[in-house]
Amino acid sequence: MAREENKKYLPELNIDVRPKYYARSSMLLTCFGFIMALPLGAFVFLRGLSSSGNVTLWASIGIATVVVISWGTWVASKKLFDKQMESVEDTKDLQLD
Repeated sequence: MAREENKKYLPELNIDVRPKYYARSSMLLTCFGFIMALPLGAFVFLRGLSSSGNVTLWASIGIATVVVISWGTWVASKKLFDKQMESVEDTKDLQLD
């Protein structure tokens, strides 16, 4: 997290830098889920469309796939962030910028 030469100053500053990294990891998980849901939804749509030709059905299934995966990664990243934040002490100032 911090460089070795700067670690000796962290206790004096009374700043906890872990929440910043926890927030970044949760944000990356959410972004990964949102980005990967789009090609998966398109694949489901195109694969179903090529087999049956029912555009409305496969468009709704493809959109539902995108929404479910995006929502699922968003919820998972929130749970991950909350789990990581349990170990953070409230006595220090949190660095979230």
